Amino acid sequence: MSTESNSWLAEVKRREIVKDTLRVTVAFSKGDSSFDHVFETNQGQSDTWLGEMISWKIEQLKGIDAMSEKISEGVVDIGSITAAEEIKNHRAQYEEDLARFNKMVNATIQGIMSVDDPAFVELKQKLKAEFKPDYVDLF
Repeated sequence: MSTESNSWLAEVKRREIVKDTLRVTVAFSKGDSSFDHVFETNQGQSDTWLGEMISWKIEQLKGIDAMSEKISEGVVDIGSITAAEEIKNHRAQYEEDLARFNKMVNATIQGIMSVDDPAFVELKQKLKAEFKPDYVDLF
């Protein structure tokens, strides 16, 4: 089986059964670049399994090609990376705080905690102050 897609060529080089596993070695190449990839399965598959696996791998390779084109050589500005990480960390902290607040709400419903409890009031105010429209899916 040989498949070509957007300059990537895939060619089955070997198929073998090792113990209870079917191993299919496929050579992928593009220009001067080439490598072998082994697809394995230890159960029955559909007739399209190998073609689907090769297509998946080619899509992965095309994604790597696209990403590679966006990377320029030289000094890397990590400012944007740091900012993105801070946003991710802030969202994770908000999610943790929201989970804790929801537990406190349950405690007030059950009469264990008062809505006037300083910890409850403080956390509610913090959640209000730090809310962003992007966080609505956390509710």
